[in-house]
Amino acid sequence: MKSLEGKLTVSIGIATILLATYLFYATYRMTDQRLKDVVVQQAEMALQFDLAIRRYVGNHVRPMMYDLLGEDEFVPETMSTSFVARSIFEDLREDFPHYILKFSSDNPRNPANLAGPEELKVIAFFNEHPEVKRWTGQIKINGRNYLAKFSARRMKTSCLKCHGNPADAPKSLIDRYGGKAGFHRPIGEVIGTDTVAIPISKMTEALWSESINTFLLIGFSVAIFFLIITLIIRFFVTTPLSKISRHISAASSRDSYKYIENIDVSSGDEIGEVATRFNVLFSKLRDFNHSLEEKVAERTFDLKQANQELMREVEARKETEQSLELTQFVIDHFSDPIFCLQPDAKILFANKAASKRLGYSHAEMMKMTAFEIDSNIPEKSWQAFWQELRLQGTVLMESHYETKHGELFPVEIKANYYQHRHLEYNFSIVRDVSDHKKAQIEKNLLEKRLRRALKMEAIGTLAGGVAHDLNNVLSGVVSYPEIILLTLPDDHELREPIETIRRSGQKAAEIVQELLTLARRGVSQLKPLGINKIITDYMGSAEFGKMKEAHPACSVKTNLDPNLLNIMGSEVHLSQTIMNLAINALEAMPDGGELAISTQNRYVDRTLQDFDNIEEGDYVLVQVSDTGNGISEEDKERIFEPFYTKKVMGKSGTGLGMTVVWGTVKDHEGFIGIQSAIGSGTTFKLFFPATRKRIDDNQPLFVLADHKGAGETILVVDDVLEQRQIAAAILERLGYRVVSAAGGEDAVMYLKDHTADLVVLDMIMEPGIDGLETYRRIIKIRPGQKAIIVSGFSESTRVRALQRLGAGQYVRKPYTLEKLAETVKMTLGN
Repeated sequence: MKSLEGKLTVSIGIATILLATYLFYATYRMTDQRLKDVVVQQAEMALQFDLAIRRYVGNHVRPMMYDLLGEDEFVPETMSTSFVARSIFEDLREDFPHYILKFSSDNPRNPANLAGPEELKVIAFFNEHPEVKRWTGQIKINGRNYLAKFSARRMKTSCLKCHGNPADAPKSLIDRYGGKAGFHRPIGEVIGTDTVAIPISKMTEALWSESINTFLLIGFSVAIFFLIITLIIRFFVTTPLSKISRHISAASSRDSYKYIENIDVSSGDEIGEVATRFNVLFSKLRDFNHSLEEKVAERTFDLKQANQELMREVEARKETEQSLELTQFVIDHFSDPIFCLQPDAKILFANKAASKRLGYSHAEMMKMTAFEIDSNIPEKSWQAFWQELRLQGTVLMESHYETKHGELFPVEIKANYYQHRHLEYNFSIVRDVSDHKKAQIEKNLLEKRLRRALKMEAIGTLAGGVAHDLNNVLSGVVSYPEIILLTLPDDHELREPIETIRRSGQKAAEIVQELLTLARRGVSQLKPLGINKIITDYMGSAEFGKMKEAHPACSVKTNLDPNLLNIMGSEVHLSQTIMNLAINALEAMPDGGELAISTQNRYVDRTLQDFDNIEEGDYVLVQVSDTGNGISEEDKERIFEPFYTKKVMGKSGTGLGMTVVWGTVKDHEGFIGIQSAIGSGTTFKLFFPATRKRIDDNQPLFVLADHKGAGETILVVDDVLEQRQIAAAILERLGYRVVSAAGGEDAVMYLKDHTADLVVLDMIMEPGIDGLETYRRIIKIRPGQKAIIVSGFSESTRVRALQRLGAGQYVRKPYTLEKLAETVKMTLGN
């Protein structure tokens, strides 16, 4: 649109449309608000009318009806506030067919009062906000939008007769509606709402009906306003300007300015002044026109020649710029750093990757030399390097670059020699090989850990098998002395020797447990415990006292965190771990020194140096340090291997101490690390996962009389004769009737024709079926059969599978009277 008249017309039109739009919108809003106020007022009046009907029926009609009919009679047509209100409003539906006036409940007696999904949400809202009594807003009922008002009806004491216990309700009410719906409503609960809802669509129709005449009047007034303003502007502005424009267009179309006529505009305003000034301007233009034509002719020839030369130069520059842009793009988007160095080692150019990796800005890089980023290049050898580069053309080398923040990282450099117009350059491509180096180190570390794990697994398997056989052998040494001691008087001369035999058997069993720990089968059950107590108990033991006496030049220091978290663990194994570490520390200081034991809570959120990959979380750190001789790197690699020791075998250990420490830490899902060097002492750091569980200190004392049986039948199933005999002797001594079976098949055959109150079931039986398969067959013929599990090993996946089938606790061999008595008594009691 080029004409001023058109632009002014459009501008005025846009302003008029905006004005009309505002007037339409304001009118619509005012009408809409007025209608909403009227509708809300009508809804409030209808709701108050409904509540007034309810109050009148509840306060006047219902008491009168009870006086006439009696307390056991209930006529909903006159006594139910909901029924009466609904009946009255049914008559109004002829005049207001689209309005909703109802009582809504989530569990009404009358199905007509059942609340819809949206009404149920309102009831739930009232129950969640007991302080709210009314709610007004838009809601969807039966697929239509309504403006609704809800009044909450809460359960009161006076409502209990008809809505409390059905046994208290009038008989006629039960006969009519049944004894389920509408009862057992607690005091204060919202049992329903009084609802008044008016369709939004009806409000919209009324709004448009009332607004259309106003819109027509506004539109007509705005159109007249637009027409008047347009005529005024045309008469006083656009018509005179059009005359001036036509005159100027005619003048500009002529080839010569000599015969341009003056503009004749009879106006004394600014437009007339424009015409006068135009006449003066054209008079001057005629004077200058002649001289300009001569000068232009002279310059035209010179400009043509200069222009041709300039076009050729522009084309050449465009080609060069395109080539430079492509080269710059490739270099800046290269992932590896690229440098261009001068013979004096100054950086002439560096790409974006170089700035990003080294942490310098581009401006900073341009002021630096190669010596500031490459720590392996001495200045005195730079010229020799440049000479070699000049001769070779390309040089490959490894070095270390240093970032702005002091970080060193390994790089591989490919330096290229380039000469241009007697100037020399070193064009270097640098590759960061940190990830490659790190991956190689991690690979070597993983290979070392794998070799250690495979070695420990093989040795553990061997130790586990040996321990299982030894447990069977030790059962008689541990169990029979206990049985014999029960029959001997306190002053009998054989008590002391037999007690010595029992203690020796228990000591041998502890050594077997070391083998089981080595086999990763030693921890049978974990419970919450405090590692501080385990440490203090051992430090106060007679055994540790003897160790201190044997090393009088050594001092002991403890620093135990009083707020230490608990761990899930085995007290026996953890105590043995502390003992082994303390003994090794004292023996590593033959000339004296200090043994330090400390504990603290630690949160680990990253992998620690000298440790396996530790999972993130809370840990309890146990640290045992000495100032002794230290451990060499070679010995640190083998220190946890069984029977690898620098001590005299049989004199100061079995060679299993550190292996037991390693196995115990792994069984507790912990991590262990060593910090040591020859001549600077040793520190062992043990990380155990922390727990928030509390320690149960209420452990009852064992009293034999409380664990006596009453002649119950117990079936002992074991493939080893001695084990059956030991278990039978203990159980018979406790007052039970014992039957033995030499294997799983014999036990199943026995239970087909006989019953047993309890089965003592060995887990591993060869040849034949094991404990898990035996119990599967038993429960097929004796569902719910009580059983306990015994084995020389600790709990396994098959033991836990057996317990999921219904078996009871697990008891580890060799048997002890106390443990077997407690387990049998508890299982029979359950």
